[in-house]
Amino acid sequence: MLEHGIEQRRTAGAGRFGAGRFGEDRKGFMRHKTFRLSHLRLNGVPVAVHYGDLLVAQGEAAVAVDWEVVVSTLDELRLVPASYDVHMETLEARQLWGLGLLVRSDGRAHVFRGGGSLDGFSPADFSA
Repeated sequence: MLEHGIEQRRTAGAGRFGAGRFGEDRKGFMRHKTFRLSHLRLNGVPVAVHYGDLLVAQGEAAVAVDWEVVVSTLDELRLVPASYDVHMETLEARQLWGLGLLVRSDGRAHVFRGGGSLDGFSPADFSA
């Protein structure tokens, strides 16, 4: 039963993301890139990061990129749902920043969604 249920979900979702084999026309194709974060500043205040990822995505017809930060902090932070200046540094010491909206926080795990451009990132970075 479980295998059948899993197969049904795969089949049902396949139409949403386009058809079949590699190289065929796929509607809804997304380019994406993930960066592992080593440092984070929120509104200029350094935050001790336990683990963090920045995910950047762009739909095939989109001009702008969408981005999201998922971060676990060493210290508990009491953040209110609002816009924050999110400045990130990757493990490779790359600097990226933008205005992000806090959409979820439990004190140690936080999710920010990009509210505009992501400075330090270019669509050419998808192929790097």
